[in-house]
Amino acid sequence: MATSIDAASLLKTLFYSIANNPSSENIPKYILQTLPYGDFIFKRYDVISEYIFKLDEKSFFVVKKYFDENIDFNSPSYQKMKMSLDIYQNVEYIEILDKFERHVKLACFQRKFILDNVSKANEIAEGLVETKTKIYSEFIAILGIFTAISFALMGSIQTFGTVFSKVEDPSTASIGYAIIAGALYLIIMIVLIMVLFIGMKRVINANNDKIPGWIIWTTISVISVLVIVGTVLIII
Repeated sequence: MATSIDAASLLKTLFYSIANNPSSENIPKYILQTLPYGDFIFKRYDVISEYIFKLDEKSFFVVKKYFDENIDFNSPSYQKMKMSLDIYQNVEYIEILDKFERHVKLACFQRKFILDNVSKANEIAEGLVETKTKIYSEFIAILGIFTAISFALMGSIQTFGTVFSKVEDPSTASIGYAIIAGALYLIIMIVLIMVLFIGMKRVINANNDKIPGWIIWTTISVISVLVIVGTVLIII
């Protein structure tokens, strides 16, 4: 357990130096001092990953850039630091540093991959919440519109019954008055239903399409015929 705690502490110190001052001359000195204990420090992938994942964005960018192989040679880098160490004849030390580099790069890749996917998942979740809210809103709006249409139709049936019940003594005049009254009420009902359906269409589809002309002309024609017939019956 003591070795694990020492490894975490030593790696934290090393990463802190890289993140805050990657050109520091203390970094190669520190690595040389800890290389004899490399198996307990530089091969601890669990400790390396934990620290990489806990870095803030700025420090993570610096550390990732430090271990990048394609970095400018004039910039501080892990490759440049390794070349400054006099360990070419120590195969074990070179192997330890190479494994440490691979561990750090893998941890950086995993962090970026996971955070990118988490970000995409959050965007998808937000989109689902918006879609769910929109569906509920549309459902409530459509339900309200159909409820209004149902009440309007029920009321119209009752009103037509009342209008024609007044025709106690059927005659052309009384029938004409009833037809005109029914036509006027029909105008009100058609306008109300059209308004409700237009409102429902705009809830479902944001496009503000105009009412088809044939519907308007058909409605006007039917109402006009009813009014003319009613007027003729009254005159007769």
